[in-house]
Amino acid sequence: MSTEEIRRKIRNLSKDCRNAVDEYQTYGIYKHPSDYFKNSFDDFVSPRTKDGKLNSNDLDKIFSSKIMILLQDWASCDKLDEIVNDPKKREEKEFILEHGYSPNDFRKTNEKLNESIKKFPLELIGSEKEEKSYYITNIFPYLKPKVDSDIHQPDMDRAFKKFCWEEVKVIRPKVVICLGKRVYPTFLKNCLTLIKNKEIESLISKESNTIPSFVLKLPKEEIFVYSLYHPAAWTGKRKFEDEWKELKKLLANPD
Repeated sequence: MSTEEIRRKIRNLSKDCRNAVDEYQTYGIYKHPSDYFKNSFDDFVSPRTKDGKLNSNDLDKIFSSKIMILLQDWASCDKLDEIVNDPKKREEKEFILEHGYSPNDFRKTNEKLNESIKKFPLELIGSEKEEKSYYITNIFPYLKPKVDSDIHQPDMDRAFKKFCWEEVKVIRPKVVICLGKRVYPTFLKNCLTLIKNKEIESLISKESNTIPSFVLKLPKEEIFVYSLYHPAAWTGKRKFEDEWKELKKLLANPD
């Protein structure tokens, strides 16, 4: 599939996501990024995807990446209300429009993530070394009311099936890295359902001392799925960087 065709399919998914906000929520409490930024992110299901180009200005590299980074959700309404309605935060709003995330809320998280991706051994998954971009998105594409608001699991499941899994099928990554405690279980749970529906041939759990993982067997390819701590999470003795080192070992020895 050409990059142009991939971008067209993702743009259509973005449109479907925007139109379906009222259908994929239990209590009518979520909003869509377009409620704050109009058409600025129409090319993406999640605004966060825009930052996958790292230091490159070539957005096409995002859509041809072999790596998909999966986070839980993008932002909250209370935070965006502050940013959009406060004239003093104009620069922060402009930064979000340019990069797809808030520099104040996600700067440290982003720095950790980008540093890890820059060191990622892309040759282990069949990519060129110079391709330091990645496709990053959210399993839940809508905005929760507050930073500490819970996202109902049925809403996560519906959004996964309607949008996230469709992104996987379009991007066709070699590796999916799930960040956050609810992301991997949601991905795994819904993939088991997809097996019952025969959209996936099989799912094989992989043994690891530190990193939960499994392999999706599709008709023409395999996708390796790994669970890592979110970069912003407190990990005790296991640091974020240590997990990425372990991930490299697993990729080097996939069997």
